[in-house]
Formats: sequence, C-alpha cells, structure tokens
Amino acid sequence: MTALVSFTDLLEALMILCFGLSWPISIRKSWISRTAKGKSPFFEFFIWIGYIFGIVRKVILWSAGAGEGWLFYLS
Repeated sequence: MTALVSFTDLLEALMILCFGLSWPISIRKSWISRTAKGKSPFFEFFIWIGYIFGIVRKVILWSAGAGEGWLFYLS
C-alpha cells in the first residue's frame, strides 16, 4: 500500500507541475505577442498531460478502495 500511495502522490505532483508550468508560459506568450488568440500546442499538451495524470491517480485510488466517501470525488 505504501508504494501505491507514493505512486499516486507522484502522479498528483506531476499533475500540479504540468498545470503550474503551462499557465505562466501561456500568459508570458500572450503578453509578448499582445494577443490572446489561440493557445500554443505546448500549453495544450501540458494541460492534457496534467489531466491524464490526475485521472489516472483517481482511477488507481478508486480501484484500491480509497474512494470511500464524497470528499474523495472533490479532491
């Protein structure tokens, strides 16, 4: 169970890292180009990867029986 918790914590950290990297880079790009038209493929890629990490984390925890309550679905 400890290895599972460590792995899911890693997935959560990677999700937060992806979100944390993509937004400032996107804001900088918009600031420099002086337009908010569209988003770069870099931004889209890291947002999608972040969501995938988060979803995989939830599925792993749910399959291990950790999803026992309404608070699990909010976190």
